[in-house]
Amino acid sequence: MDKSGQRAASPKVIVKNNLRSDSRQIVEGFISIFCWVFLIYILLPIITLILWLLGINIFYHQVVVDYGYQTFLILLEDGGLVISSIFVILVGWTYYNYALFRINGERRLTCSSISNDQDIARILNIDVESLEKFKTYHCLRVNVLDDQYLIRGI
Repeated sequence: MDKSGQRAASPKVIVKNNLRSDSRQIVEGFISIFCWVFLIYILLPIITLILWLLGINIFYHQVVVDYGYQTFLILLEDGGLVISSIFVILVGWTYYNYALFRINGERRLTCSSISNDQDIARILNIDVESLEKFKTYHCLRVNVLDDQYLIRGI
C-alpha cells in the first residue's frame, strides 16, 4: 500500500525542473512575466474607473452635500500659505549663499596643506630640493625596502 499524505492533483504529470535547460527556464519566465503584465494592463483601466467613480461620489458628498467646500477653501488657503513660506525661505537661503560665496570667494579653489615639505622630506629621508623635484612629476614609483623609500619619477 502507498504512503499516506497529500498527493499530486494529477499523478500523470511529472514535474522535474532540473531536466529543463537554463534557456528554456528563462524563456518561460519571460513569457510568464509578459502574461502577468498584460493582464494587469488590461485590468488597470477597469480598476481605475471604479476608483474614480467612488472618488467622485465621496468628493460630492463631502464637499457639496455636507458644506465641506468651506473647509476645503480654508485648507487651500493654509496650504498656499505654507507653500509660499517654504518658497520664500528657500529663495532667501539661496540668495544668501550666493552673496556669501560672491563676497568670500569660491572655497573649493583654495588648497591647504596638511603637513609642510620639511615634515614630508624628513619622513621620506630625502632633502627638500628632491621633494620639490618629485612634485613636478605626474607619476612616482615608490619601492619600500625595510625603512627606506626608493623614489623614482616617471
